[in-house]
Amino acid sequence: MTYEWQGRQFVVIAAGGHGQLGTAPGDSFVAFALPKAGEAGPTYWSRHVERPGGRMWINFGLIFAGTLVVVGGLWWLIKRLWRRRK
Repeated sequence: MTYEWQGRQFVVIAAGGHGQLGTAPGDSFVAFALPKAGEAGPTYWSRHVERPGGRMWINFGLIFAGTLVVVGGLWWLIKRLWRRRK
C-alpha cells in the first residue's frame, strides 16, 4: 500500500510470519518514507555501509589491515634480532 501524509509519500508492507513456513504468525505493518521532492537521495554511506552485510566488509578490512601491521612488525623485529645475533 502507498499513501501520502503531510506532503510525504509512504510505502507500507504487511510483515508477519506464516504457520506453513515454520515462523510464528504475526500481524505487523512496516512503513518506509520516500524522500520528498528536492530532498537528497540515499548517500554513499546508506547505500553501501548501512545495508545487510555492509559493516561486515568494513570489519574484514580492518582485521586484514591489522593483521598486516602485526605481521610486518613481527617480521621487522625478527630481522632486527637476527642481525644482532650475528
